[in-house]
Amino acid sequence: MKYLKTFEAKGTHIITKVDFTGGGDGVHAIYIDGNLHKYGDYYHDKIEEWMEGFVEGLEWCGLEIRVDEVECIDEEMISDISEMANIPPKHLTSVKYKSRR
Repeated sequence: MKYLKTFEAKGTHIITKVDFTGGGDGVHAIYIDGNLHKYGDYYHDKIEEWMEGFVEGLEWCGLEIRVDEVECIDEEMISDISEMANIPPKHLTSVKYKSRR
């Protein structure tokens, strides 16, 4: 419930799913309005399933959301996060990415 205040603001909230895997196994993260909300990997955290359920829950609640799916294109950042187990940047503006669509 610590992020409940995030959704008190009116308007459309942007949910961004970021792939830090570089095409292999690794970390995925979800950002709400540009701020890191949660991250994890497939094996330990089942993060992709969690993200789908999270988005479905927001939609079920009737919140106005837009979902973007992107992948990190910064090889050094991918290595730091997915291979060295560092935390993804707290703000999406720090991530170099391209759209997956």
